[in-house]
Amino acid sequence: MRLPAVLPALFLSLALLLTSPGLAGSPAPLRYALKAGQRLTYAQDYQTDSRSDARSLFEQGGEAAADASLVNALRIHLRARMQVEVLEQQEQGWLVSVRWERVTGTVTANSQSQGQLLSALQKGLALPLVLHLDQDGRFGSLHLDPALDPTVTAIIRTLLAPLQCILPPTPSSVWEAVEEDPAGRFETIYQLERRGEKDGITRFRKWLARLLPDASGSRPGELKVERSLQVQGSRGMGFDAQRGHLVFLDGHEIQRTIIAGKTVAGSDVRLALRLTGSGRLKAEALRAQQAWAKQREQASAGTPLYVESSAEEQETAVQRKALGEATADQIFEALKAAENQGEKDGGAHYLKLKALAYVHPEACARMSEQLAIASPETLSMRLLASALSATGSLPCQVALAKAIHSRREDWPAMAVLIPALGQCQNPSPAAIALLEELAYGSPLVSIASTAQLMLGSMAFNLARQGAPEKAEGIVASALARLEAARDPILAARFLLCLGNAGSLRSLPALQSWAATPEPELRSLAFYALRWIEAAPVEPLLLKALASDPEAQVRAKVIDAFRYRPPSATLVEALGQTALQDASPRVRLAALGSLWDLRSQYPAVLTTVEAARKDPDEDVRKQADSFLGK
Repeated sequence: MRLPAVLPALFLSLALLLTSPGLAGSPAPLRYALKAGQRLTYAQDYQTDSRSDARSLFEQGGEAAADASLVNALRIHLRARMQVEVLEQQEQGWLVSVRWERVTGTVTANSQSQGQLLSALQKGLALPLVLHLDQDGRFGSLHLDPALDPTVTAIIRTLLAPLQCILPPTPSSVWEAVEEDPAGRFETIYQLERRGEKDGITRFRKWLARLLPDASGSRPGELKVERSLQVQGSRGMGFDAQRGHLVFLDGHEIQRTIIAGKTVAGSDVRLALRLTGSGRLKAEALRAQQAWAKQREQASAGTPLYVESSAEEQETAVQRKALGEATADQIFEALKAAENQGEKDGGAHYLKLKALAYVHPEACARMSEQLAIASPETLSMRLLASALSATGSLPCQVALAKAIHSRREDWPAMAVLIPALGQCQNPSPAAIALLEELAYGSPLVSIASTAQLMLGSMAFNLARQGAPEKAEGIVASALARLEAARDPILAARFLLCLGNAGSLRSLPALQSWAATPEPELRSLAFYALRWIEAAPVEPLLLKALASDPEAQVRAKVIDAFRYRPPSATLVEALGQTALQDASPRVRLAALGSLWDLRSQYPAVLTTVEAARKDPDEDVRKQADSFLGK
């Protein structure tokens, strides 16, 4: 486990703690000692200054999107009196109710006061909730008023989560715990600072050390986006060892959210909690509260502190944020104006179109109408097709198919539309049938060959999205046509299609074509093996690299290896090729592939250094360039 940067002196302080007066020996374990009917009153102060900037997630051409709607700032400062009432002692802990009184503060979003949200918070926080607390202090599920606004519910979880104080199972100066927070599941570290010899208050400090990965795995074909959260700062806590409950909490943390390697959000959070009073409920009031709590538990499903969103929910939230308040009319008018002004990039317009297609699928029909009349070289054609393809829903596929039907003999338009349909995730049977119709029935060679290539890519995506039967149908058709092909040009197109598909089913046919005397077809057959993970493939490629008589074939084999996992055997073979192959073109290709592997195999640098003495000037220049000479 990696300790956070804020703990450089952890082990030194631990040694000091173990030798400090009053801490040596075997102290009594800390334990919660709550009783049914007990009431604890705390003063709570919570401040957060948060900012999110999702523009980097929508980069195009290395530049972040300029859409201001992807940048948001939120400030919340709340002060309140928090009432905690212990309703029942259970086998594994306690059932408690929590509510907030006298809530004051401010809420601003993008520098605008949010009085309506503050009012909703004041009303929502005044409604009691039911909370399960285990014997170590970990919060279980919450039962909230079902009528609460989701935003209010989220803020309630944010106010509660930092108050968890999890005690060690046995006396310890340092202990670890796993606990939930609205941001995720964290591995936390607690460090004992001082036992209160006079006031009975044991003080310790808590760090959010590491965000744990989500429990759910990726569905077939679903890309699991890497998310991490870095936290600097800590929370100081005071626990009344005699009475068995939390007395105070102070914390200041700076959090940074990173998605897919990009910082997209940050916040500065300050927390303060102080016990201001305690008392007991009368027997009649306790019975009424217990009855109410049972009704609440039956009326509302338990909500954990961390609610893991599905991939669909996350995507919907992102697209709604990207769309903002823009309407379809506004988006199309802005696109037209950008085109009239000669705008070339159009990244912000693409994001709006994509969000429009996702959030309002009924708008896809209008996008299709635009594609049916747009000139192939225009910004509208490129952005509309890209937005529909990236969204890839059934309405988007229908829109692309309709545009294709209206322009099926217009090659410049089809050069944009066919790849857009072929790259849709989870293509429908109708989309597959349309591409097959074009691939095997179009009289225009350019359209037919493009459709064949995209069918291969479609099969590749389908196989990895958990639809192998659809993928195998495409591969079977291409194999049958390859076997029947008598024209080398037609055979080359089907080899390219099968190469894009990367199906194990095509291995025997590709092995056969790898032995053909025609160098062009042989090179395509070797290249088509690039995605196939099977024992015979690597030895076959290595043999061709070492002994095929044609330079174009050996160069294509090197291209195929770029898509495959590297190995020490491959690095050795590429090194020999880079220094000994008869063709300068092949030596250059091998040198480039080796350079890409230098971080994993540092010995590559020795080969590149040796290539500086190559008899060919271009090879020498490339080696010098790599080494910065």
